[in-house]
Amino acid sequence: MKCKGKCMGEKQLKLKEQLCFLSEAMLYLETLEEYENFLCDILTNQEIVMLSQRLRVAILLSEGNTFKNISDKTGVSSVTIERVKQSLLYGEDGYKTLIDRMKSNNRSKRDTHEL
Repeated sequence: MKCKGKCMGEKQLKLKEQLCFLSEAMLYLETLEEYENFLCDILTNQEIVMLSQRLRVAILLSEGNTFKNISDKTGVSSVTIERVKQSLLYGEDGYKTLIDRMKSNNRSKRDTHEL
């Protein structure tokens, strides 16, 4: 798989190259346990919490929840909720792809209610 950068400056291109390196490396992980172990090795506990919260926010937004409802359920600030909303609307569709696949496997409802 080749990651292709859109028209971007040198700094953004270097970031895209780093993202591509990390993304391609993760393709070698095969099991949930391998993913969990890798994430525990590469991320701090706080980073794991932050990433998990953002995904939960994206799921709740896609289900039509209000900012207040999401904040009450997750404890996430309205600034973070807005940032996730902007990614859902104008991002690379990463959240959308993952949420659609989770829903097709009937996982998002169970996981968002375990907040």
